[in-house]
Amino acid sequence: MRIIILHIILLCFLLISCRSEKKDVLRETVEYKVITDSIFTRMPGTMIKTDDYLVWQDPFAIDGFAHIIDIKKDKEIAAIGVIGQGPDEFNTPSICTSSSKNSIFVYDMNTSHQAYYFIDSLKENKNPYYKYTDNPQNSITGIINIAENKFIISQPSKDKRFKIINNENITEFGNPLISMQLDNSYDVYQGAISYNYKRQKFVFTSLRLPYIEIYDIKNNIPTLVYKSDLGKESYSIEGKTLKPYSHRKGARDLTLLKDFIVVIQRDYDIDNIDESTVGMDFNKLPKTVFLYDYNGGLKKIVDVGIPIFRIAGNVKDNILYAIGVNPDFVIVKCEL
Repeated sequence: MRIIILHIILLCFLLISCRSEKKDVLRETVEYKVITDSIFTRMPGTMIKTDDYLVWQDPFAIDGFAHIIDIKKDKEIAAIGVIGQGPDEFNTPSICTSSSKNSIFVYDMNTSHQAYYFIDSLKENKNPYYKYTDNPQNSITGIINIAENKFIISQPSKDKRFKIINNENITEFGNPLISMQLDNSYDVYQGAISYNYKRQKFVFTSLRLPYIEIYDIKNNIPTLVYKSDLGKESYSIEGKTLKPYSHRKGARDLTLLKDFIVVIQRDYDIDNIDESTVGMDFNKLPKTVFLYDYNGGLKKIVDVGIPIFRIAGNVKDNILYAIGVNPDFVIVKCEL
């Protein structure tokens, strides 16, 4: 009997310790500076930080879907990219990071069209568009250009969820999140991807599930160094369909800084809103970003001060740029 009581006391102590550890995560509030006080779009798409520019995508624009902001002047200098059927146009463009300085890579979600846009060319009144080889990949949801002729591609419906394409060499990696074949893996395994070329780290964050993966990628050999626990309290299984619970979400966006993996996440210990009630009410978006180290450890939770929709940065510093709601869409920056 005495042994049973000791076990119960020990279990209670462990539970209290776990709760204390979660509540003792460092929480901070930062002041932000407004870069652009109004963004005219129904809903902003992806935002990217190059060395000298911010680029944000307007998914509803026809002419000029990629907006270029000079961060030294805090001023938009151009809107580039055209929707259409022409040789330099895109049907359903998606922008992503490029390994070339001050450039973005654009691929079409429904055609094989791919191209670079070299932003510095705008200063010389030159066409920034440069056609890249056609994309033969199918059922992809994300591309990162990590070096010349080298890409990481997200393919959530495949047995291996990612692939590295290095010229004509292909390396596939990334096991399914759960050990069973799903009929809806394309939907539930989607998320944000990013790459730190200085640390050679690749990061994936799930959109619909509370889940992060970190890989070392050296000599084209991906090695999983961290994955978060995906508890069954976050989803249910019906037949071969995974159904994430709608009251909580995973990461809304991801960016990598010099010292941190930064993720838009709601701090449910402070703001325990039911995510299924948020809908298109942007004022109910999370105000917090979670900062992880490159081994997956949660370092702190930062309150930016306004609801945030997109984030961007680069691995040369710890400056975070965000698209927030105040009450219209604005671009802000803060030092983390």
